[in-house]
Amino acid sequence: MRYLRVILGYASPYQSLGWTTIGWHFVQILLAMSLPEIVRQAIDRGLGERNFGFLIAAAVLTIVLALIRDAVWYRVTYGYQRFASAVAFDLRDRIYEKVQRSSYAYHTRARSGDLFALSSIDTGAIEEFLNGGLNSLFNLTFLLVLIIAILITIDPSLTLIAVAVVPLVAVIALLYAGPARERSRRIQHEYGQLTAMLQENLTGMRVVKAFAAEPREVARFGKHADTLFDAAFRLGALNSWVFPLMSLVTAAGIAAVFWVGGDRVLDGQLTLGSLVAFTQYLGMVVTPVRQLGLTLNLVSGAAAGAERIQRLFDHRDVIETVEESRAKPELPEIVGGVSIEGVSFRYQGANQSALSDIDLTVNPGDTVGIVGLTGAGKTTLGLLLGRFYDPANGVVRIDGRDLREISLPSLRRQLGYVFQDPFLHSATVAENIAFGRHDAT
Repeated sequence: MRYLRVILGYASPYQSLGWTTIGWHFVQILLAMSLPEIVRQAIDRGLGERNFGFLIAAAVLTIVLALIRDAVWYRVTYGYQRFASAVAFDLRDRIYEKVQRSSYAYHTRARSGDLFALSSIDTGAIEEFLNGGLNSLFNLTFLLVLIIAILITIDPSLTLIAVAVVPLVAVIALLYAGPARERSRRIQHEYGQLTAMLQENLTGMRVVKAFAAEPREVARFGKHADTLFDAAFRLGALNSWVFPLMSLVTAAGIAAVFWVGGDRVLDGQLTLGSLVAFTQYLGMVVTPVRQLGLTLNLVSGAAAGAERIQRLFDHRDVIETVEESRAKPELPEIVGGVSIEGVSFRYQGANQSALSDIDLTVNPGDTVGIVGLTGAGKTTLGLLLGRFYDPANGVVRIDGRDLREISLPSLRRQLGYVFQDPFLHSATVAENIAFGRHDAT
């Protein structure tokens, strides 16, 4: 339930559209519920009293109401789709912005495939729930409440037999929900692992081929694919007995209604039209009840997706938020003085410091090359100058200004940084060269 509330929080900017759609959904159900009553009257009065004119009027009214119902249903379907798509659109934007603003340290730990899955698989699961799942849940809720009230007016004792299956289906659904959510979470996790490996291999294809590692990587990919298959199979195995069991329980309820209701018609305690209308109303509930398992499957997938997405939103591994950047002064045009004063730094999870009590001064106009063994801290110094990390102790200054006290974008815009591992975007050579300054000519 916690993550369902999280999902509704994602949808809060569009609550007006959501409530409007739910309102139209209620109207559509009222129109649909009027049709069995027309059938009831047509059988009891039209056929029973041999009133042909009444039958014609009932037929025309049925067609008119069905057309209106279907027109409203179009509006409902459109509303749910638009609502779900709008929420997913915003969610993908938020995920992308959070990923972009997360620190360099965060990206050294996070797997790119997992981040990709957040905006594809996980967001897609939430979108599917807000469209089909929410639709089914409200459909079942409205129908159960309204139809049970109508069935009681037709025959209270027959209604007790009909609704006896509802608690049984509810128990099955509750027993299903927990394992389904866990297995859905496992599928989405394994998909992220598989996507991460695929992305890493495509990016590093030259390295794979240079070491003739294709067979090993194919085997590793196959292992991940097998794990994903196993996770999906376990969910499918659960569905394979839960859904038929729900259908069996509801079918037993319908059979009991026909048995008892038919006997009451033969005894004259219930009209034929009332029994037909009763079974039609019951049929309107049966389909959503049978689909409850599928709906809970959507709920489980969406909850698992929201849990993974929320972990991204909740992490605070950022160097500087947008609000903090706006509150800080801009860095004037750099003259070139660099001062590193008593700086120490250790990477997260490392056993020893990369830098310990470092002091360095570079005057404007100087050209400085720093050499040393692998792991001596050369790259770390460069990362501290670009404020990809903040030092654990000490201060890094440019032109006498502490980097932590100036706007981060104003610093980065004035630095040229060449990473050890080059990366090209899917763009032209010119666009890649001008990536750091898109208005360059």
